[in-house]
Amino acid sequence: MRIKEVQYQRLFTLGNYNNERIGFVAEVNENEDANKVLGELFFKVLDVEDCLETYRFLLRRIININEQIEHTERDIARTQSRIAELKVTIDELVEKIKKGDYDARLRHACETESLKTLNERLEDYKNLLEKQNREKKELQQKLNELAERIKNGNFSLEGLEIQRPKQDFDFY
Repeated sequence: MRIKEVQYQRLFTLGNYNNERIGFVAEVNENEDANKVLGELFFKVLDVEDCLETYRFLLRRIININEQIEHTERDIARTQSRIAELKVTIDELVEKIKKGDYDARLRHACETESLKTLNERLEDYKNLLEKQNREKKELQQKLNELAERIKNGNFSLEGLEIQRPKQDFDFY
């Protein structure tokens, strides 16, 4: 019996009742082994799915980092607001100290220390935001590169240096 063509396809579960079917049909030449061609198709399907899953991973990661950026921006705004309120309180305490209110001196010292802590926290938030924005930019560049590769039929992940967690079914 001579096999003229082989076909391999696989259904991948994407979650939320979504699936993706990837498959190929290949002609088998007279001097080719049909089993070998089928094995090549198997790994081609897995490589394509790995590339597409990496693309989806980058999309999810960008959505996640955008949420983190929004959260950090809210933290910055709250901290800046609290600093502004504290500065007003400190100015009011300075006026009370000038009028001889000795309790105001203790409160002034405490509020000044709180202001120092808030300024440090604000600086930490700004550094975190800068780091998050750098990560987002890197992810977006990788996503754009991968999208371009996919459009050109190149499903290789070589050189992209994308670290994504392996799924339970990533056995190859």
